[in-house]
Amino acid sequence: MKLEETLRDGAATRHGTFDVDGPVVVSDSFSLVEAELRFTCPEACLTLRGPGPFRFEKTRFVHEGGQAPTLLVLEDALASFAGCHFQGANGGTEEALACAVA
Repeated sequence: MKLEETLRDGAATRHGTFDVDGPVVVSDSFSLVEAELRFTCPEACLTLRGPGPFRFEKTRFVHEGGQAPTLLVLEDALASFAGCHFQGANGGTEEALACAVA
């Protein structure tokens, strides 16, 4: 199921596997618990905008494919991550990697 479709249902906490196959911008608070986000193309990106809060617990962020996208962007957002896992990084410049963890 696509992440943006799931976010429209209004549930505060979501579980399951969700595809991100393009840019997704979220401004409403939500939580992902024991979930997996699969980023499937270079344009795939999850942008969290606004106060949130956004919570990710035991969530896997998985990049599938060749060219690495920017998986997650926070714009004036409060987000917490607990027990999360990031998979599928395939290198890049040192500067880009530094930005990824800044």
